[in-house]
Amino acid sequence: MVEQNYLEMLNISKTFPGAKVLSNIDFRLKAGEVRALMGENGAGKSTLMKILGGIYDMDKDGGKILIEGNEVKINDVKDAQKYGISIIHQELCLAANMTVFDNLFMGNEIERARGFLDDRQMKKKAQAIIEEMGLTFQADQIVSRLSIAEQQMVEICKALLSRARVIVMDEPTSSLTANEIEQLFVQIEKLKKSNIAIVYISHRMDEIFRISDSITILRDGHLIDTVQASEVNSDQLIEMMVGRQIDRYMKHTSELPIGAECLRVEGLTNKKLKNVSFHVSKGEIVGFAGLVGAGRTETARAVFGIDRITSGEIYVNGKKVSIRNASDAIGCGIGYVPENRKEEGIIPMKSIKYNMTLLVLKNFIKGIGVNARKESEIFDEYSGRLSIKYSSSEQLIRLLSGGNQQKVIVSKWLATKPDIIILDEPTRGIDIGAKTEIYQLIVEMAKQGVGVIMISSEMEEIINLSTRIYVMYEGRITGEITEEELKMITQEKIMYFASGGDRHE
Repeated sequence: MVEQNYLEMLNISKTFPGAKVLSNIDFRLKAGEVRALMGENGAGKSTLMKILGGIYDMDKDGGKILIEGNEVKINDVKDAQKYGISIIHQELCLAANMTVFDNLFMGNEIERARGFLDDRQMKKKAQAIIEEMGLTFQADQIVSRLSIAEQQMVEICKALLSRARVIVMDEPTSSLTANEIEQLFVQIEKLKKSNIAIVYISHRMDEIFRISDSITILRDGHLIDTVQASEVNSDQLIEMMVGRQIDRYMKHTSELPIGAECLRVEGLTNKKLKNVSFHVSKGEIVGFAGLVGAGRTETARAVFGIDRITSGEIYVNGKKVSIRNASDAIGCGIGYVPENRKEEGIIPMKSIKYNMTLLVLKNFIKGIGVNARKESEIFDEYSGRLSIKYSSSEQLIRLLSGGNQQKVIVSKWLATKPDIIILDEPTRGIDIGAKTEIYQLIVEMAKQGVGVIMISSEMEEIINLSTRIYVMYEGRITGEITEEELKMITQEKIMYFASGGDRHE
């Protein structure tokens, strides 16, 4: 590893109207180094990287960027590419209906005589970089037919073709399976050996300690510290990120007043589900565990009426119900916080208030107008209850951090006062502080008698928050872990069921 810094960002500040989001940040990175960048949502991580990537300008009154000791000006994305900076965003920026090689050369196409594109040459160069990375897909494949992990590798190949020396990865594993994460880590090790530096943004502690050499922590736009990964533990990192000690998980099952059964599902079957049966009682937090593709989300969508079922019955509070669509589900007192909040959970070009009160609109319609006072009362109640950070109730929801967006989505459903709420990956992509607040809210809902179904890929989250756990594999339930069994359950036992093992074997 070369000891000289390849990149130095010195005294970097950034001010948006009414708010200073970065204050005098120093960030130094060596070639071949994997640097984790950590902090709560809104800490300034993305802003700092967007300045590096030429998306944002730094404040004019200070700050400079050096590449190999020489000061450079990065005014746009082209400048960043010129200096070897490439950013792989959490939402992948690929043209899904085009080929891999088209995506790799987009904006930098190779031309032959008379201005025609040289597809043969681009395909050849693309295939060479794909094979160099040890990947198995072909340069002429359509991107939409690749897995999410393979699409992520396309972004990495694109960075390498642009001769990137620094690659920023923003939450790269949020949609990957365990095997795909391992593949990504293999590629990161190859990049390190090629003297390429990686900035790795993630909230997943196990990944941070597995892959990073060093860790930079930001809090409220300030640099807290840069430490060697081998010299700190997760509790110390959390305290640096949030400024206080946090009990990440609450042991609470004995406090929950478990009541009568509020939901029973029997023999739910469709193309993705095979005879799925389970039940939930009032005041329970029922966890659903399993690997990606096991059928957990498909179960939630079927219960909520989004996906059709071919057979099976649903009972709410002991009464058989027919749920053909989301309106039917809401009418039965069921709420659903989806896994993909940006595409299914929010209306990005509408305000926070609009998103939060949309489902209870009928409560404050007055004639042909809106009872603004009543609408504001609902907004104030839930924004205060969930400690949502915002500048104005009319602020566009897309401008909030991921954690605050998630709180708005949960608030939207709480305002409907559901008897049953389904939470699909409720803490995915949000920081530890926001996670803790979501955990407290889940427990609070259960204490108020709501039946909670929580789907999560985080084992510690599932084990510590659930009163019971169902484990799924290939569209069927392979195991149920009772409250008593939870006291001695291990992650290995859950993985046994999640890999197809059956309780009766």
